[in-house]
Amino acid sequence: RISTTDFVDSDPCSGLYLNAELEVGYLSSKGGSAVADCVCMPGYEGPDGGPCTACEAGKYTAEGSESCVECEAGTYKAGAGPGSCEVCGAGTYSGSGSSTCSA
Repeated sequence: RISTTDFVDSDPCSGLYLNAELEVGYLSSKGGSAVADCVCMPGYEGPDGGPCTACEAGKYTAEGSESCVECEAGTYKAGAGPGSCEVCGAGTYSGSGSSTCSA
């Protein structure tokens, strides 16, 4: 169960939230003052109000998205969490959801 005591300070969307697995996810406000008005930041997934967990390598989200989506073929994302999919360099390729490109 989420309570404001789970956050760094009294604003439920301004700090870090620790989920049941004790992984850090970030929340931001979508205009309200309740925990349910918080959405996961880019690179994290979860329902409104949290908890948020980091997208794995090869996946990303936009702010407010509930599920991480795979990077498209020809792009990659090397690390977990925030970041965007990068285009593979000349002479390399990747399948969808890749964390690297291959020659």
